[in-house]
Amino acid sequence: MLRKYWMIVSIFVGLLYLWMTHVNVASVSHTQKNSATFTFLLDSKIPQTIKLHLKAGTYNFTNLICENASISFDTQARAWFERSGEEINVALKRGENRCSATAQNYYTAFEPIVAVKLGYIDFFVLFILLGTPILFLLYRLFIMLLDLFKFNPSPLSPPTNINMWDASKIVLWIIALGIVIRVLYFHRFGAWIFQHDWHGHIEMIKYMATHWSLPVPDTGLEFPQQPLYYLLTAPIFALLMWIGLSEEFAIFILGYISLFSSIVFLIYAYRFFRVMELSPFGIRVGMAFLAFTPSFIYTGARINNDALVMGLAAMALYYIVRAYKDGFKSYFYASLITVSLLFMTKVSAAGFEILLFATLIIAYLYAQKEQKILIAQRIWYFVWIGGALLGLTLLRLYLPTEEGVYFHMVNSSGAFPKQILPPLESDYFASFHFLSLIEASQSYVFGADAVRFSLPTYQYGTMFFGEFDYGWLRERVSSLQITMQAIYLIGVVFLVGGVVGYLRSIVRSGFELLLVLLATLNGLLIVKFIVDYPSVCNSDFRYLVPSFVLIGFFIAKGFESIMQYKLATKIAILAVNSIVILEILFMIRLMTDAIGIKEALTYIEKIIAL
Repeated sequence: MLRKYWMIVSIFVGLLYLWMTHVNVASVSHTQKNSATFTFLLDSKIPQTIKLHLKAGTYNFTNLICENASISFDTQARAWFERSGEEINVALKRGENRCSATAQNYYTAFEPIVAVKLGYIDFFVLFILLGTPILFLLYRLFIMLLDLFKFNPSPLSPPTNINMWDASKIVLWIIALGIVIRVLYFHRFGAWIFQHDWHGHIEMIKYMATHWSLPVPDTGLEFPQQPLYYLLTAPIFALLMWIGLSEEFAIFILGYISLFSSIVFLIYAYRFFRVMELSPFGIRVGMAFLAFTPSFIYTGARINNDALVMGLAAMALYYIVRAYKDGFKSYFYASLITVSLLFMTKVSAAGFEILLFATLIIAYLYAQKEQKILIAQRIWYFVWIGGALLGLTLLRLYLPTEEGVYFHMVNSSGAFPKQILPPLESDYFASFHFLSLIEASQSYVFGADAVRFSLPTYQYGTMFFGEFDYGWLRERVSSLQITMQAIYLIGVVFLVGGVVGYLRSIVRSGFELLLVLLATLNGLLIVKFIVDYPSVCNSDFRYLVPSFVLIGFFIAKGFESIMQYKLATKIAILAVNSIVILEILFMIRLMTDAIGIKEALTYIEKIIAL
């Protein structure tokens, strides 16, 4: 009986739970005119602990007192741009609870705002009781809609009958050398050189390691980010500090997570290329691009979530393709787990959720009758877990003290002096100042206007070397500028190959078209981000990090298209080999010549001794 009416029972219990846990906020007022202290009442039907959200304009809070229980707030060391208030867990008794809060303001009046934000435990309870039956109803309606369509037998490719670990010697050397360079680079520079906004990521890790909770979304530089990377690193950081290591060495240890992710990125990028049945020539070119591009190597030694996104994105793509080719009889759970972890690492990777959902729908439409039951079950698992993760993300970013429904999806990290982009006209999106980039030989965030005020130019420049200033290195290595200029010049073959491969995949039906749409969505999200926050630092190539493997794939496809032309193939091989040699030479100079040959040899001896 209960099984038959489980949805009705679940919704009834959920509504009852929602009514019992609801807290009324009343009588918010200043104790005196222009006072820094204000009082309010919280009316609770049951004894419970709630998440209280307080806001007092742009002023920080010093303390909160509820029924004689006092809470002091730490001084926010890095509230750079906005003051969204405080979120604090408060224990309430049944009935009225009288509270008072004090903000750092003694001169002008402000309008205090008090709101109760749904806690994480309450969210999961309500999601199970209310969300599950609602999602199940929508899921059943969706399956009924899919069943209205009739298709011919499945166009799915059979499982690729190749050993995913079997590689040619050249590819093995490319992967091995790419890993060695990453390890040497990390041990030479640690996690501090050529690093993007390291202070914000470290701040986030230290905050979570100290408070054991997620902060208000827009209190600091990285606080709106998805939490998985910080949930992994914060406990490790806390443990390392507890056993007595220095903060600097603890942060260095955290860099191994990025290094490991970068290695996983290379391995699974190769496996993805294999399962997509690229030719050996295409695989070599694609892997050469991913293994030796300096900006990708830098990412493998950073304290931020980009390296984790790189590794998870490569894994997700591989497992989605494997599951799709096998009609989701196998590899489904691996694809679901990696896609879910990827979404909880960075919101911009949400396209992978769409990719998995789209492949499930296609597989269902073309499946035989007996197989539809299995795939329908897979769709339900995806919908339920995806709904939970999306709800959790929106809950974390929801600011109830703002007027109306407000989700703080991004921070204001673009509001730096000298980085504000001019009015974004068509020239910004369509121009490519290649000669200016060659002349500047870098894409420094504060560099030549012709480079950074042109999105294609700046994207191409930062793809190879990031947004950094290499002036201090050029003073020590006279030929470094020529090396960088040569890489930019010859690297155009990657640009051309990527465009050709992208266009070639558009005209292909099936899975390749879905990959095109995924990469396009990532690009459109970047454009939207730039339009909303017009700053040079928001236009960096690193924002394409979920699509790095896809870009390597399109480059490989583009080079495959010339295999029938012997002369063009020879020229392409010469160009790629030249770029690889120059990039390896650049990295060697970065790790040796920049610090002196004697110091470099001493350093290498230390590495070998380890």
